[in-house]
Amino acid sequence: MSGGRSIGSWWSVLALAATAFFVAYSSPIDFTYSDPWGNLLTAQAILEHGTIKLDAYPEAHALSELRLDTELDGHRYYDYPVGTPVLAVPAVWLARLAGMDMADEDENTALQQLLAALTVVFSVPLIFVLCRLYLPYAYSLLITVVFVFGSSVASTLGTAFWSSNLTFLLNLTTVWILARDRLGVRPANPYLIGVLLFLAYLCRPTAALLVVVVIGYLALARRPLLWRTSGVVAVLGCAFVVFAYAEFGLLVPPYYAPSGLGSGDFWTALVGNVVSPSRGVLVLYPFLLPVVVGGAVFHRRLAPDPLLRLALIWLGLHWITVSSPVTLGNGHTVLWWGAWSFGNRLFADALPALILLTIGVFKAALDTLAPPSQRRATVAFVVLGGVAIFIHSYQGLYNVYPFLWSQDGTYVDHLFDWQHPQFLASAASLARHRRQHLLPAAAPRSLYDPITPTSEGVIFENWSLPEGNGQWRWSNGTSATILFRTGPETPATPGPLVLEVVAGTFQAQRLTVFINDVEVGTIDSRTHWEPATYRFNVAASALAGVTSDEDAATGVVEIRFSIPQARSPASLNPDGRGDRRLLGLCLRELILVTPT
Repeated sequence: MSGGRSIGSWWSVLALAATAFFVAYSSPIDFTYSDPWGNLLTAQAILEHGTIKLDAYPEAHALSELRLDTELDGHRYYDYPVGTPVLAVPAVWLARLAGMDMADEDENTALQQLLAALTVVFSVPLIFVLCRLYLPYAYSLLITVVFVFGSSVASTLGTAFWSSNLTFLLNLTTVWILARDRLGVRPANPYLIGVLLFLAYLCRPTAALLVVVVIGYLALARRPLLWRTSGVVAVLGCAFVVFAYAEFGLLVPPYYAPSGLGSGDFWTALVGNVVSPSRGVLVLYPFLLPVVVGGAVFHRRLAPDPLLRLALIWLGLHWITVSSPVTLGNGHTVLWWGAWSFGNRLFADALPALILLTIGVFKAALDTLAPPSQRRATVAFVVLGGVAIFIHSYQGLYNVYPFLWSQDGTYVDHLFDWQHPQFLASAASLARHRRQHLLPAAAPRSLYDPITPTSEGVIFENWSLPEGNGQWRWSNGTSATILFRTGPETPATPGPLVLEVVAGTFQAQRLTVFINDVEVGTIDSRTHWEPATYRFNVAASALAGVTSDEDAATGVVEIRFSIPQARSPASLNPDGRGDRRLLGLCLRELILVTPT
């Protein structure tokens, strides 16, 4: 490659990295207020108190609300792996110099969003240089674009600072070093490989699979590296055991130790991880279909390469592991569908294996196929890669409805429902799903029972999860609805009632309130956050027909708030930091009462 072409190539990669940062950092989708929330707070505890204990942050209620903490021997701990907090200490140190506090939810979110976007950025050159070891520039750039924007790199790693973020980068770096060594570009440093493998395991225990597979690879293909790499892993592993015993009285922290079988069907999970419309790898990464076909066609050419065998074995072991119903030592059960997330989050760790296998198939195709066949295969990859980019970079990063799909609560029962896949979720499909599946299954309620943010039998449509230990719930969007079924004790023709709403608003708001599509009044708030009580007279016509007969509970009450001035806190900050939900109404209680 000429010097000018080399410079041009890297300008393209830099432009691609800048685009990746913009796409990820500008996303309104925010999974920071979930499992990753304790990573940066634990890093702050390490930095300021020299411990992973979180006793110094009793005001960090998010940990308890999200069930992310455990109390052991009178001390409070973050439930998830310690590796990401340890490696995040430098970033938190810089944030503290800037006056940020990771116990503050908005500032924790802001730093998570930055680190998530940087994860996507760093994936660009790493994937590109791995591709360039095997493929020409254009094909390397193509595969980089597809995997960065058309996989969980964007839709998962770009939405929060998960434990998978650093695991993915560490695993990808390890694969790149081994590939350079395999091709004779540069001998691998066994000490560096050992450190990378251990740090990946420290961030996420499933990375132990790569440790085992790499040790096996070195034993068969690069024995001179075996003992030094194994020695580094062993020494660091022993140090980790000493730490865990001193801190917990255990050989490893609770998250790292399976305590038994959880609930779940292994075979359903095994199939679901491949073909589920909402979690299947082949569905969400359609560009893998020609790769699978190519792998079958060129298997004799690919099989002799020990590095490709490593990738295939690693991928298979990872698939089996994330499909296994396991309960961890901290009481958490591994859920193959990844719980509140987009797409196949749990496969993010093993994406480097898919990247390497894709590269191997491309190289075999370029070395074997005639030019017309190469073009057809490339076009198929490009078209299906474009579909994947739509799924992950648009639907996963910019469409709020796949994000809200996860909050329905019963989506796990519909992971194989092609009529309601997550990546095609819309306002209409979510409303249809709630009315067809959630509402009929909801227990009937009295018309006069108060509704709180945690009430059972109530469908909250376009609302965020309860906050403040269940004291309030924010609307999310320009319209928010509350649905419930009434019991047979409800009068068939209720008389006039009064709707009482106890709520605050995000800054000044003017909202319109409807019951069963009949307007009952407006909330005109000029304050911020502080709750007030609003009362509206409800005509009998608004509640006509909420029951059908004395034996059935089929009546439905729909209370809808139109919130045209909803806005995100981030939009009010000059730097765009903070909560990106469209907030309007902060509901505390709602009740229908007879007029006095």
